[in-house]
Order: sequence, then structure tokens, then C-alpha cells
Amino acid sequence: MSPQGTASPASGLPAAPRTYAGPADLGKDDLRVRAALTLFPGIDGSPMLDRLAELASQLVSAPSAQINLLTDRQDNVAVAGEDAGQRGAALPLEGSLCSVTAAAGETTLITDATADERVAELPPVRSGQVGSYLGVPLVTAAGDTVGVICVFGPAARTWTPAEVAVLEQLTPSVLAALDLAAAARDYADSRQRWEMVAQAADIGSFDYDLVSGDVDRDARMQELFSPEFGEIEPALESTLRQIHTEDRPAVEAAMAAALSSGGDYRTEFRVVLPEGAIRWVSARGRCLVGADGRPVRLIGAAYDVTEAHLARAAARQSEAEAGQRLALLAQVTDELSTTLDIEESVSTLARLVVPSLGDWCVVTLVEDAGFRDVGCWHVDAAMRPLVARYAATRMDAITPGSFLFQALETSQPVLVPADAEAAIREILTPGEASDVMTALHPESFSVLPLTARGRTVGLISLFRNAGRPPLAGADLAIALEVTGRAALALDNAQLYAQQRHIAEGLQRSMLTEPPEPDHCEIVVRYTPAAETASVGGDWFDAFLQPDGATVLVIGDVVGHDTEAAAAMGQLRGLLRGIAWQSGAGPARVLSRLDAAMEGLQIGTTATAIVARLEQTEEELERCVARLRWSNAGHPAPMAINPYGEVQPLTGLDADLLLGIDPRTDRAETVVTMDRGSTILMYTDGLVERRGQDIDDGLALLRDVLTELAHLPLQELCDRVLERMLPERAEDDVAMVAVRLHRQDRPRPPEAGPEDVPPGVPPDDTSALTG
Repeated sequence: MSPQGTASPASGLPAAPRTYAGPADLGKDDLRVRAALTLFPGIDGSPMLDRLAELASQLVSAPSAQINLLTDRQDNVAVAGEDAGQRGAALPLEGSLCSVTAAAGETTLITDATADERVAELPPVRSGQVGSYLGVPLVTAAGDTVGVICVFGPAARTWTPAEVAVLEQLTPSVLAALDLAAAARDYADSRQRWEMVAQAADIGSFDYDLVSGDVDRDARMQELFSPEFGEIEPALESTLRQIHTEDRPAVEAAMAAALSSGGDYRTEFRVVLPEGAIRWVSARGRCLVGADGRPVRLIGAAYDVTEAHLARAAARQSEAEAGQRLALLAQVTDELSTTLDIEESVSTLARLVVPSLGDWCVVTLVEDAGFRDVGCWHVDAAMRPLVARYAATRMDAITPGSFLFQALETSQPVLVPADAEAAIREILTPGEASDVMTALHPESFSVLPLTARGRTVGLISLFRNAGRPPLAGADLAIALEVTGRAALALDNAQLYAQQRHIAEGLQRSMLTEPPEPDHCEIVVRYTPAAETASVGGDWFDAFLQPDGATVLVIGDVVGHDTEAAAAMGQLRGLLRGIAWQSGAGPARVLSRLDAAMEGLQIGTTATAIVARLEQTEEELERCVARLRWSNAGHPAPMAINPYGEVQPLTGLDADLLLGIDPRTDRAETVVTMDRGSTILMYTDGLVERRGQDIDDGLALLRDVLTELAHLPLQELCDRVLERMLPERAEDDVAMVAVRLHRQDRPRPPEAGPEDVPPGVPPDDTSALTG
């Protein structure tokens, strides 16, 4: 299938787009163009291009992706996704969406092809194969468009700026892959031509008489070992002496093996010419035996393979360099995308670019207050403290005309190709930073802005020492690609941090501090998910009813977004009001909340536990208390007795979730607990996550509580979160814990001063405490 059509109005194309004219539009001397014109099926079989097509499809979550070369036809050299069967297809240019992209010379977006009068009648659109399309032209350094990388799918779709940026950032890698394919084919052609010439007329030969020891060489053989014909002595030893000392043992071993077995040998070696130059020679020989089966002659042929050897080395070097560049880009993308922590991202970036792009570097963040150096690295571990000292002192020493200001103002790289130390010291005020720069002594220096979404979020200063050329050419190009990807990652991290701060503040504003009644110590915790900046529906609560009973609540609204948070705020407020006004027990409170949710049309579901601490005069004297609770589909609380033993408070099975059937009968469970006990209520994010069964999570929580039971309550809660949650929590977690301190002694300091609302009966423990 060939995606066909035209751009959306956002692309700026005219209503009647120009038709792509094929190879006449191309600069045929360009390497990539020659690849497009001559390398089939070579490019068609490139696994690197296939991988890039797959990467494009995956990164933007598109059903299909293609890399197409355009000459007088369209060749699908790489296809990924649902149309993988079209790989290698050759299609006419007429009506092709990719030819429209090439003609426009810019990124082409189509959000709804069926509603676009310019493309609605094209066959792929009419057949339903293309409903949305995003294409980026492959433009060479000379400005020639040789093809298109595109993603598309059958459904209408709005392409985000981030998805456009991803596809545009893949184009240099596609062009690099085409370069590699062209270079490989060029090398193969060169090698084939050389072999034909060598076989036809340029092969030297020799005949070694093993009986007499004479060696007969033709003129070409003489020239291979010396430019001056006839200067080589006839003995074999004189010939072997001209072979490079590192290669001679292998040559002698090959000849000896042929002589001992009566077979053939083949070897390649370096010849050291009289003037010291090196020539590569390929030789093969055969041992001839007499009637008695003994070797009598060794005949052979040799030819100059210097050109071919150098060509092989240059193909390998080109592939290695391109591979390293692609590996660096992939590593930057992978490692920076795994974290949304700004400081960690910057530290990672500093390590990634050294030594690939520089011998040492400093990474700077651009903030409202100005510049801030936050990351640095040096290839030499012994020099890293010195670089760190420079990064810590240079901001106080730079002048307004510094290279950092230049790069920030222009959003363009600033390059100092030589005498970097002197140039940098000119913009530093005298002092420690200037002295450290002298000790670091860089030869060249570059400041590359980290620009994403139209704003510069940071700068990276790359330094190269003497003996290494300044940043330029391919290295500069890859550095700019690296900074582009790093800038996007840093911008994402900054935006995430801002949104997360706002979201977490909103969430916490809806969760109030608990009271401090009688001898109860109540501790609450809330930890947001790490993978999203959205607020969630987890909540805790603790308050007193008019009769002095302490009520504990834990709940979780289904969902994880602003709607869930809003619903959580409503439910929490309703529950508090119902429990205070009615003074009812947990089951009655949950039933009335369920009815209110239906009557007020709060369209959500939630799990919750409402627990109430109760105590009679007789229980006060016995130093025990009752916990009465009702469970609406929530994980059971954990209880720790005064001896450190942990048990889940299961009782009756959990009742139906809130918001499903307000007429359901809700049950209560009551347990008597010794003073000194601890109760922990939590949301499911503490014990349940992807890849882990909830029963395993509950077992782990029980083991952790058993180990930490002796700790003060505040520390216990913190340590539970540290032990239970992964580094990047997948869900919000809310916890409320209460420790029932003994009432026959003064209220412990860790419980804080007694703090209860006006009108609530005080806790009279004077008879017990004296």
C-alpha cells in the first residue's frame, strides 16, 4: 500500500500541490541520490533501515511506517507495522502522498484524509487504508530531497508537536543509514573491478624449485617487492626479508603447511619497500610433488591489494563511526527518557557526551533566576574534582559578554576552535575560576544551546584538549542531534516537575492534618505516583465525633485523574459531615454516604474503610479499647499488638464498593485491642503493582511491619513506604496509622499535645495516671 494524498492546511501547502518530478529534481552526484538510483536490492535489504522504520512506528504509536526513496518511481525500502508485506514494492509517483511531501520540501500532516477535499478521492483514502498521515522529507546536505519517512494509519488522528519532532529527529539517522548502504555498495563495486583487472593483466607469478633452491619470478612479481626491476636477489630468503616482521611468521607457516601436506596456501601480508612505504600483497600458491610423492616445486601468484585493503578499512571505519553516532543518539534517548528528574537527567547527559564529543563538559540549566551549572564530567577521573570546582565557581566570574550569553541570546552554537583557554579567561574576572581554567587548559571549546519547543532550557559547554581537532563536521552534526534530544528530555522533565508540584499541592490541600485525641497518636502519609503529574483519588481522614469517639477513614476513588480527585474531595466532605452530624457507627455512615452519592448524582465508585475507636469506663480501667469498622471493598487494615505480632483485621468479608448499590446492607466488625497496639490502614498502591500478586504484597507488608514494629509511629510509617514502594511508584498511596498509647501513664511526647475540637468530651485519665 502506498500512502497518497496531501498536507493539512497547517503544513502551508497550496490547494493544488506540485507533482514530484522524479530524478530530474535530484542532484545525481550526491551519495544518497546515487544510493536511491542504483542500490536496489542492496538498500532494500538494510536491517538498519528496517529498524528505523519500526522505531518510527513504535515511537509515535502509528499502525504503519515506511521509508521511501523517490526517483521516477516510489520504492518502499523499509516498511513496519500493518503494511510490512509492502516492503520492496515499487510504485508510481502519481498520486503518492510521499511525492507530495517531497515536492513541498517540508513536513506534511494529514489529520483526517476523508474530510480533506485535496486527498479524499485518492485510492488509499477511499479504500480506508489511509485516514491520517505524517511525512518528513529526506533532504541531503546539498538540499536535495531523495525520499520520505512517513507514518500513517486508517483512522483520523491529530498529530502532536512531540510526535512530529520525533519523526523529524529520525531523518538524520535514516540519511546516515543510506550513506552506509551506498558506501558498502561502492566498496563492493571497487573490489570487483580490482579483481577483474588483477586477473586480466596485473598478477605476478613465481616458481620455486625446491631441489635447486632457485626462484624464478616474472617482472610483475619483481615490481610487487621493489619498484626497481631486477633489484631483488634470486634467493627466496631475500624475498621473505621484505615482508613486514609482524606478518612473516604467518607467511612462513602457510608455506610450510603447504609443503608438508602437498596442498595449497593463501596469505595476505605487508611488503616493506626500500623507501619505507608499505604495500599490501595477496598471494596464493600450490605445492607440486614428484613421482615419489615428495614436494619438488612451489608455484604461486601474487597481486597488489593495497587499494582494496585501504578501501575495506575505510568502509569499516565509516560503519564504525556511523554506528557510534547512532549508538550515542540511542543511548541519550534511552537514558534521558527513563527519568523525569532534572538533576539526574543533567548528570546523565554530562557522562554520555564524554569522551564521544569532548574531553570534558559542563551542563548548565537556564532558569528564571539565570544560569546554574548542574552537571560536569571529565574523561580523566583525576581531573573531575577540578572540573567540578570550575563549574562551582565560574558563574560568579563570567561577564555579560560571555559565550554562554551569546549562545542563549542567539540560540545558535558558539564555537572557539583554538586557544580556548585564553579566550575563556578573557571573559572571566580574575580569581579561582580563571586559575582553574588555566589548569584545565582546553584547546577548543563549544557552547551548544539545549533548545526545545522554542525555548532554551539549558546549555552544554564542550571542551577538547590539545591533540584533538575542534568540534566540526560530522561530530558537530551529531552533537546538535544529541542536544536536540537532550533538550526535549530536559524540557519534559521541567514541565513534569512543574505539573507534579501543582498536582501534589492540590492533592495535599484536600487532605487535612489529623486530630490528637486522648492517648491516641495518629499519623497520616500521602505519596503521589511517579509516572504521572495527575492528582489521584486516594484519601485518608481522621476526626472526632461529638461523643468523643475517634473516626479513621481510608478510601480510594476509582481512576487516577483530576475527575477522580474532584470526586474524592466530594466523598471525603460528605463522609465527614454525615459522621459528625449523625454520630453513627461505621456501617451506618457508609450506607448514608452511598445514598447521598446516588441522590447527588456523584457518578463514581470507590472503596473505603470507616473505623471508630470506642471505650467504656470499664475498658478504660482495663487499658483496652474497641475498634469497630465497616469495609466497602478495601484492603484489610493491619494490626500490631503490644508484643510486635502482626495480623490483618479481616473479620467479615468486605462489602460492596460505594457507588454501586446504595441499598446494600453493610456489616460491622468489632475487635478489642490492648493499649499499646497499632492499626495501619492504607490504599492498594502500597501492596499491589504490575507483575506482583496482591497476596504477595500483603505478605510482604506483614513481614515489614513485623520487622519495624518496635519503631516510633512516625518513623515506622516512613520506613514502610521506603521498603514497600519501588523507586518509581505506579500508583498513589495514602496511609493512616494510629497507636493506642497506654492511658495509665502520661501521654508520650511523640504523640504531641492533646488537641480536640471544642465541644468534644475530654479524655479523663486522671484516675489512672494519678
